[in-house]
Amino acid sequence: MASKELQLLLENLSNKHFLHHSSGITELEFATALALLAEASQIGSLYLDVYPNDPASLGMELLRKAAEKHYPAAMYELGCRLIEEESRDTSEGENWLRQAAELGNTDAMWALGSYILDDELQPMKEQEGVYWLKQAYQRGNLKALYEWIGRLLDGDGVEQNSQEGERLLRSLIDVGQVMAMRLLGQRQYEGMGIDKNEQEGIYWLNQAAHEDDVQAKALMRQIEMDNGKKERNER
Repeated sequence: MASKELQLLLENLSNKHFLHHSSGITELEFATALALLAEASQIGSLYLDVYPNDPASLGMELLRKAAEKHYPAAMYELGCRLIEEESRDTSEGENWLRQAAELGNTDAMWALGSYILDDELQPMKEQEGVYWLKQAYQRGNLKALYEWIGRLLDGDGVEQNSQEGERLLRSLIDVGQVMAMRLLGQRQYEGMGIDKNEQEGIYWLNQAAHEDDVQAKALMRQIEMDNGKKERNER
């Protein structure tokens, strides 16, 4: 999209298309507002990916405009970028994440919980990080659930609970989650946070590989190579 078109999009966002004062506008206007906000958020994010060092980034301006119109996806994206970029502003980033989380955005809940447990924000209680991660995965955010499982297995930011972590992985396998097959297999094979069991680990890695999981296929190739070297050395 050309710069003039981006500027026009910003102007449209600054006019009557907004979400937090939606009474008195038609359904078509409201749908147009949502479309504009979604486009601004997506274009802003793409622009920042292409021009990450632009000091007066039009991408950041687009994200901020959409966030100011109470568009949760833009709030989440803006919050993460403010926390992670070199010229960090963790306070503002946290504020946007909290607003998005309170509006029900599960990605923001996941990110907020993760940042808190990783001590990326101001000192906070572990319980709050756990709270937001649980809020996210209980609402169906798989990224948050996998992160929670990993933290339980590794004792990363929370008290280690290998049994619960393994139980959750197996429950995901029961509903066909290929990533859970691969993670369980890898952890069993290597004895990472789960009791070492190479035979079952290889079984689950093979199951994931048969489902075209690229990482599981790579792990199986590495295991086969390592075993081949071991056999040659033992001759």
